[in-house]
Amino acid sequence: LVINKDVISKLNIIGAVISKGAVNVINVISAVINRNAINKVNI
Repeated sequence: LVINKDVISKLNIIGAVISKGAVNVINVISAVINRNAINKVNI
């Protein structure tokens, strides 16, 4: 089974984009959780 280097590089790029998106989602979720925690403390 021979896989083109172009295909591998495209998969790597897609994987990098997905992982970057996942990190952004995690950051947004944690920011929302932190905001909610601060609001609960203020109340």
